[in-house]
Amino acid sequence: MTREEQRQIREKRKAMELVIKTDTKLFGYKTAMGFAYKFIDDFAFEILITTHTNIDVMIRTKPIILDKVFWEVFKMDDEVKNMPKSFHITGAFVASAVIINKFEHQYNTPEEAKDKFKYILEQADSIIENFRKTVFDIKTFQEYIKNNPYEYLNDILIDILNEKYNEALNKINQCIKEHKSGGFAGEKGKSIIEYAKEYCEQKL
Repeated sequence: MTREEQRQIREKRKAMELVIKTDTKLFGYKTAMGFAYKFIDDFAFEILITTHTNIDVMIRTKPIILDKVFWEVFKMDDEVKNMPKSFHITGAFVASAVIINKFEHQYNTPEEAKDKFKYILEQADSIIENFRKTVFDIKTFQEYIKNNPYEYLNDILIDILNEKYNEALNKINQCIKEHKSGGFAGEKGKSIIEYAKEYCEQKL
């Protein structure tokens, strides 16, 4: 890649970042740490837009209640009590959001940023609307993620939310056998899967 091409990419990226910062509210979204996001009923939806030679767009979602279960299992209740609602999006220790769609657009000049951003959010709203026709509560969300090998922690958190502690323990023990940690560690490196195991055992 030539220096001129690198310069053009930097200019396009700056233009898109500026539009995200200034125009997001016009489309019913908020911004935090570069994300455009909004809450619809009990779900958080976030849109990550990255610019290189093209614009890459990723849409993710999760039921907000999963964060509350995560914090209780991970013994974080007091720490997050007074956090703003945006913490569901920006927090380092929150339940993961599942990817529901990815797409890209060509991006030729910085001047295109405003129109491209408007089109991206219109397309995202259409994707979210269609998604919500079949995924609209905890039950349908768990059904949606059940065959996703990366969503095992959310699956366990939903079982805990529904007080299905034996089912959660079976899944947890399988995770331990497969050396799956859940991606989060607390005191002395104890994983959230280990925290979840202790939590379920105490509830039984």
